[in-house]
Amino acid sequence: MILLFVVFGLVGGVGSSSEVVRATRRTLSNFAKEGSNGHVGRGREAPIRTSFFNALQDIEKSIIVAEYNHRRVSTTGANQALRKLRRMVISAAMNGKYKIGRELYGLTSVMESKRSLSRSRKRVRRSAQSFADFLKDKLGDQTFYQFFNIESGTSLTFVIDVTGSMTEDIAQVKEMVKELSSTEENEEDPGSGFYTFLIAPFSDPGYGPVDIFNDKGEFLSALESIEVVGGGDCDEMVLSGLVEALQFGEYYSPIFIFTDASAKDTYELDSVNTLATSLDAPLYFFITDGHDCSREMDTYKQIADETNGQVISLTKKEIGRLGRFVASTGVGRSLLGAGSDKSSSSGRIDKRDGTKVHTIDFLVDDTVSNLLVTVSFTHPSGSCYLLSPDFDVKYPEFTSTSTNSRIYEIHRPLTGSWTLKAVTSISDGFSYRINSISPSTLDFGFYFIRSYGQRETVTDYVIPGESLRVVLTALSEKEKMGNARLEVVNIHGDVLNTITSLTRNPDNEHQLITTFSVPDVTFRLKLSGKTEAGLSFSRTSQQTIIPSRVVLKPMSLTLQKRTLGPGSKGNIYLILQHYSPHPLTLNIRYTSSVGIIKRVSPSSIERMSPGRRRAIKLEYEIPRDTLEGTELRVIVMASDEGETIKGTCVYTALVTKYAST
Repeated sequence: MILLFVVFGLVGGVGSSSEVVRATRRTLSNFAKEGSNGHVGRGREAPIRTSFFNALQDIEKSIIVAEYNHRRVSTTGANQALRKLRRMVISAAMNGKYKIGRELYGLTSVMESKRSLSRSRKRVRRSAQSFADFLKDKLGDQTFYQFFNIESGTSLTFVIDVTGSMTEDIAQVKEMVKELSSTEENEEDPGSGFYTFLIAPFSDPGYGPVDIFNDKGEFLSALESIEVVGGGDCDEMVLSGLVEALQFGEYYSPIFIFTDASAKDTYELDSVNTLATSLDAPLYFFITDGHDCSREMDTYKQIADETNGQVISLTKKEIGRLGRFVASTGVGRSLLGAGSDKSSSSGRIDKRDGTKVHTIDFLVDDTVSNLLVTVSFTHPSGSCYLLSPDFDVKYPEFTSTSTNSRIYEIHRPLTGSWTLKAVTSISDGFSYRINSISPSTLDFGFYFIRSYGQRETVTDYVIPGESLRVVLTALSEKEKMGNARLEVVNIHGDVLNTITSLTRNPDNEHQLITTFSVPDVTFRLKLSGKTEAGLSFSRTSQQTIIPSRVVLKPMSLTLQKRTLGPGSKGNIYLILQHYSPHPLTLNIRYTSSVGIIKRVSPSSIERMSPGRRRAIKLEYEIPRDTLEGTELRVIVMASDEGETIKGTCVYTALVTKYAST
């Protein structure tokens, strides 16, 4: 059994990663307060946005990884190396590659703190402040605030079926974007909204290319110029178009898919789920009723369940009315609850009329300023109602005439216990999502740390049955998650395990530490407790965790393998290891953006013994005309003889002329 340890509280001492983390956290938090109150021009005290704490967690994780991979730093040539690192961070930020840029920021922070023989606490803090000041001066206020998510906002991606039957859908998408323009920004959150826009078309048999816009007007013009082509049968290349979009999509950003057809390319299902979960990107399917033939919806539902998204069936004319719903995804949101007819926790069968009543109780706390409840039905026979704590029935803002799916939006909801009741026939299905929509909504993040002897580092994989320690962080300036309880839940919301013994991190009052046993199914974490005001809260993680007994991971995440130069050639090495009880024969395949991978070896491994490790070599070649700041993504998958995916890995790298050689 593998035991994982949390870094905070175990790694200590002056100049250690925890000291760099503390200095970085304090420096960037001061900038976040400045940006929230001053830069957006509010003229009043404003809370720091939840999105900033997400970015801060990215940096903390990268600092831990950097400490592990760069334990010994020579002062020889340190200044030149740091200059290159700083330029890479600037390149990533200026080109909108914020996630990988923040990882490089964490590495640079560690190198800055180590370049001097004097690593006193004062020296570490001064290095953190100096680096942040330097970056702000080079990037300018707007890019600096976006880089650290101090200004809220995300990327918006539309994956659009452009076959002949979609003419009316596309016209309605244009109307939606016009409504989006009028509702996206508001007085409550002037910095919210979308800062980049992507359009990924698909038809049959073609898909792509992906167009990226930084201006909303150009985005709308591109929608206006879409021409429908092809189609004529029931199924389209939906998932291929989605994979293409995910190669360019931004982290933590929503993706909307518009189609009236089933997916004929279900062989891309694993690629979609792997990329989407690595990006923490929720996928929303808007499915209209255009085809005369029946549609297979299970593939879309599976993807939505895995990615914290949703499938909404509606008529073509109703798409234009969902601008407010799409706009809400550009503001901070946290998940109060989610489930479906597959959840075992609710429902009673009425044998007299063949219906099933599902009762969902959920808590609304004092940090919820806007409540969004979405209920999707498979057939129009489904129905539901929403009841507030004072027994007031709430009416939906939107109801689909196609399936009776509903969207509820409640501003300043009452605190306390709410009830959602859904009624379906026994054979019909439904799903629901309950979100808090606010730039500073209460939420939590988490990550795992793996121990290698006396050293620790962040791990991106978990193995069923292992004992795992997890760091839980309140993504809030004030909330400390008192009297907390952690539940491990499956993707349908059913509780698999409950943990009540959580320890507060002495180095960070906003962090909790606990241990649990990893289940053998896909899961999320659900945290409950008390807010600062003493009211009960409950939140479910946006991130989905997929345990696997077959592990694929980069052999090294050092700088040399995270940045690649235009025109360069070389090898990327992965480690493959499996913890299954029996030998496995595994086949290795890959998907890469702009076709950079030329060969994988070995492409198959015969009867690999449990516990054995094998190196996987990917030969790459970067085209010379690749633009500065391009982020490359390579999906590598190991499947058994029956083509069942056993393990996956997403390798990312930044193309930059400053890359190490």
